[in-house]
Amino acid sequence: MMTMKTFSLNLGVSILLLAVGLLSTTAQGISSFGFGYATRTPEGNWTLTVINPDGSDDTIPLPIPLGNRLIDVTASPDGQWLMLLSSADDVQSTIQIMNVHTGEIRLLNQGNVSHYAGGVFRRDLIPQWSPNSQYLAYNMIFPDGRAHNAHVYNVTTGTSVIAFYGTTLFYPYDLAWSPDSTQLAVVTARCREEAGGIICGSSIERFSIPSLQHLGGVYAGSERGEVCNLTWSPDGNYIAYIFSCDINISNFYYEIFLLNLQQSSVQQVTALTNPAPLLDTLPLNYNNYYTIEWSADNHLLAGITYGQGGAAVDPATFSAQTFVYPVPAINALPLLTEFTGDWGRNPVTGTLAYRAEAIQLDASNLRVVASRQTKIGTYQNNSVTEIASGTPGCDYRWSPDGALLMYRDVSQEGTLLGVICSLSDVLVLFRSSTGAFTQYEIADEALSAGWIALPEPPPPTYTATATNTTIPTETATPTPVLNTVMISPTAPNPLILSEETRAWYNYNISLSATLTGSECVTVELDYYPPTPTNYAHVQTKPNTMSTWSTALTLVFDANHTTYNVRIRARDDSTNHTGAVGRLSHRIIENSASGCTSAAGFPVNTVDSGGTRLTGSPFNGGNDASAAPDSRNVLVFTVTDND
Repeated sequence: MMTMKTFSLNLGVSILLLAVGLLSTTAQGISSFGFGYATRTPEGNWTLTVINPDGSDDTIPLPIPLGNRLIDVTASPDGQWLMLLSSADDVQSTIQIMNVHTGEIRLLNQGNVSHYAGGVFRRDLIPQWSPNSQYLAYNMIFPDGRAHNAHVYNVTTGTSVIAFYGTTLFYPYDLAWSPDSTQLAVVTARCREEAGGIICGSSIERFSIPSLQHLGGVYAGSERGEVCNLTWSPDGNYIAYIFSCDINISNFYYEIFLLNLQQSSVQQVTALTNPAPLLDTLPLNYNNYYTIEWSADNHLLAGITYGQGGAAVDPATFSAQTFVYPVPAINALPLLTEFTGDWGRNPVTGTLAYRAEAIQLDASNLRVVASRQTKIGTYQNNSVTEIASGTPGCDYRWSPDGALLMYRDVSQEGTLLGVICSLSDVLVLFRSSTGAFTQYEIADEALSAGWIALPEPPPPTYTATATNTTIPTETATPTPVLNTVMISPTAPNPLILSEETRAWYNYNISLSATLTGSECVTVELDYYPPTPTNYAHVQTKPNTMSTWSTALTLVFDANHTTYNVRIRARDDSTNHTGAVGRLSHRIIENSASGCTSAAGFPVNTVDSGGTRLTGSPFNGGNDASAAPDSRNVLVFTVTDND
């Protein structure tokens, strides 16, 4: 098992207070990403382990309420944020995002979202990051049958908007981002009431981001059935998908389709089952499986195994191999003699990682896997050139810089078709530079989070040699005469507080100089120019404590060196949309009862205009409009405050 080393950084959380670990810096010349996976401790807490490129690992506690089960954890494509989906009752869920470097945690939604529909777990209800990590799309699913809405959360502004308003007969269930993050595809159920009940088909609607302009929609297939596996082409001109994934129909009608976005037209790529669901007749029964991926040059790749029948298939109809469809032509060309059970494309080089499976029929005409293997290959001119091979795997994930591949080992799987990826307790790392594979043992049923951005490495240090060569040195920045109140992290200007989500924005304040002995400095949080107190709600606490309070006068001493602060829109009946406030952090006293004076921390005063502070300089805040001596201010604006 891996050896764990834990670091801690204190922060506040709106649901639960946790200590969050710091990630180690990486050596120069090594990939700046580590791979993260989540596990549950025997005490019931959830942690994220990050495997660094050098083989070491760090652990970060996750802010999952005790008793909740973590359903999914997904790193943003840039590796800066984690999406955390958890549930206490497997019906209603909580969505949070957490910054892996600052420890900031935001609650996006709680209680009225679900990963279940009709009592069945739905993987397509998992929130989806945009490729540029700017947005998170998710569906609000109400267990009581009320309308389902598709939301888009903006990480920069901290606000959520509704991209698609659902009704009981027309609602979203699957979401997929365009490669450039400018479009969101929303798969919707289009239902109608008939004498025998409600019959539902599917459409694919597209919306421009961030304007939310509706770009059009198309029916995905026949009048009934579900869409799954939406996969955009790299150039953004096509979406491949499978229809119908409805368990009641897929044995009769299960095909690959292609949506041409330039022409808003749908083409059927395969024709391996009945011509249509044929529910009014007695259709033939098929047992088919497909996997789809795009090559870097926009060719559609598909692993296909098919055969007429149920568990046992007709040998005369059986086949298992991989094809390429050079779009816009959709004529199938043989690509591999094996069935491809899973895919992963390198985002930089286009190199493919895939699980090649040799499938055959046994004596009972049941499909069995004779052999499995992970293969790494380059695709060009309708063929794949193998460059490396390793143990069989699933869930292939390339690092954003293309240097590393991580996947879960499925060597222990039997001969049955299909694998249960979550049961794998081994991760395998492939290095593009050397072609080497390395295995890491992990806990059973761990959840893969993806690639986590590691902190920037420290600047190189120079060592003098025995020669007379003069090595240039950097001139150190002079220490300011006056010490500084520090705010971190720097917030967007302005910080947008939404009454709709009432999400907290968390940050820390500290002093630039360490206090010793009985020295103390008092800092007051106050609005200036005067801001109505019903704009925002502010809470504070020492970073060593778990209880938040509304105290806005903070005493720093040798035992209290950092305070956590959080702010959100206040919920009231007045519409303050567009209102702007400025929260200052000023020194009002450099000594207090029982303390001695702390040198270098002059008291701040507000000038006659009430708009600037004088006295100690500042570091942090987001007010770039004034001189350096008034930057220690959090400028915010309020939206949806009604």
